[in-house]
Amino acid sequence: MRAARWAPYLLTGLVAVALAAGVASWLQRYAWLPLWAQSLAIFAAVKVGGDLAWMGLCRRHELLFFYEDFLRELVAFLLLGGLAALAIAFARRYIGAGVSPAVPAVGAYLTLLLVPARRRP
Repeated sequence: MRAARWAPYLLTGLVAVALAAGVASWLQRYAWLPLWAQSLAIFAAVKVGGDLAWMGLCRRHELLFFYEDFLRELVAFLLLGGLAALAIAFARRYIGAGVSPAVPAVGAYLTLLLVPARRRP
């Protein structure tokens, strides 16, 4: 019974991971964008794709979708994307290694997914 309760979370997380990896690889292969633009695009794609997957998986549950909440969370994700781009740029400059913006995007989305809706900013 408990596994059925966590199934939508796990499936939505898998969709977010796949989306982040796909967008990141496409941006690195075909679009020559600076790091900050890649980071913003990946964070926005993960947020939109993850929410679409969540809405598709939770048709049975009580689900109210407010555009104001979505836009507020999207702006928060874009701010996190900018912060992640800064952290990645500093890591590349001072440590010599960086990560793809997909890693923090998926981490941020999974954190948001596990926080109850009434406690979200």
